[in-house]
Amino acid sequence: MLRERPDAPPELLAQLADGAYFGEVGLLQDRPRTATVRAGAGGAEVLAMARDAFLRYVAQFDLVGDEIAALIRRRAISRGLAQSLPTLTPAQIAQVAPEVAPRIYAPGEPIIRQGERAETFYILTRGRAEVLRQYPGGQSATIDWREPGEYF
Repeated sequence: MLRERPDAPPELLAQLADGAYFGEVGLLQDRPRTATVRAGAGGAEVLAMARDAFLRYVAQFDLVGDEIAALIRRRAISRGLAQSLPTLTPAQIAQVAPEVAPRIYAPGEPIIRQGERAETFYILTRGRAEVLRQYPGGQSATIDWREPGEYF
């Protein structure tokens, strides 16, 4: 699976194996394809399903919808890892991705708190995060900001 842009060389997003499925994001969100999928050196055989049938079965069978939602989450995680830690190879990303879970925070909601035991590593994939320091006497001040692709 490749991301192709006119101003950059193709970026390998994933190598698909037997039983993998693809193309669901564009169908579910009714938008253009987000990547190119090419047959490998030995060729490829695929099963293809028309959009109307696909959407009908997703609506009819919850299991299919759950599987697709899980796949989309895994791909989002892999994409976030690749963008934030660009030195990781696709194989390393595939190894790390199952250990990562997406978390969403509301504006102003603490992600970590000063003084808590450090038990989790975070990679910011969307939005901004404010870094605050608490001082004796209860005052706090913004000391930095984290942007997508940064980690803490």
